[in-house]
Amino acid sequence: MWIQPPERTEFLQRLAALQQEIENDPRVNLKAPERLSSPDPLIVEAKQGLAENEKYIHEGLVGSKRGQLDVAVSPANALRALRFLDTFVKAWKARGHSITNRNDESYAAYGQEEILIKFRERSKRVQKPDRSYTEKEPTGLLYFKAGYFREKEWIDGKQSVEEQLPKILAWLELTGQLEAAERAERERRHTAERVEAAKAQAIIQQKKEEEADFQALLQEGERWRQARDLKDYLQAVEAKANQENKVTEAFTNWLVWAKSKAEEHDPLNKKIS
Repeated sequence: MWIQPPERTEFLQRLAALQQEIENDPRVNLKAPERLSSPDPLIVEAKQGLAENEKYIHEGLVGSKRGQLDVAVSPANALRALRFLDTFVKAWKARGHSITNRNDESYAAYGQEEILIKFRERSKRVQKPDRSYTEKEPTGLLYFKAGYFREKEWIDGKQSVEEQLPKILAWLELTGQLEAAERAERERRHTAERVEAAKAQAIIQQKKEEEADFQALLQEGERWRQARDLKDYLQAVEAKANQENKVTEAFTNWLVWAKSKAEEHDPLNKKIS
């Protein structure tokens, strides 16, 4: 997937329609509360992780722990981040989806599709008066980021990140739909390729079997020629022995054995029997 004209126009139209659907969905609460109330278990874990990691602040930011919802903000914005994320998680689940935390990353799961998500506070480099180098400091601007190769970011601006929640949900759902469609198309192509490969292999196998049958036929033809020549030879030997009156018991026994071997060698006897 990615969106190029005229596909981008269709994408934006679908995105707007999906956003309107989400805004009108009675199951979904889109307004972050002023206080954290009955938080989702994912938020409870993240809150505990942020509290425990406050002693490990790096460049003014504190992050959640491994296996928890991926968030890194300044301590001053931790509760705001948790209130937003609680609203997001509950809304996403109300829409029938789920959140997966794996190692150090979080994913918004749409069916089989997993979209990388993270919540951050923007930092900037600041020149310290008593230092010869700059340091990163948090700006107070919070943002939600989704995707990996195809990234999308929503940051505090004319609208706060909380006010952009319907856009976030719509983008994630539509991206999930498009990636699911891509997956289905890939699987269809792979299935078609496997069918064609199987057909090609069947043709190759059939040709191999036909060649093996033909070689066997050639061998039978050669055996038949040998048997025919052998029978002709034995007939000539018998005629000469009769002509010269040299038919003995030993010769007769040998002739019976020789004729039986000629018959055994003749593939026609196997075909007819």
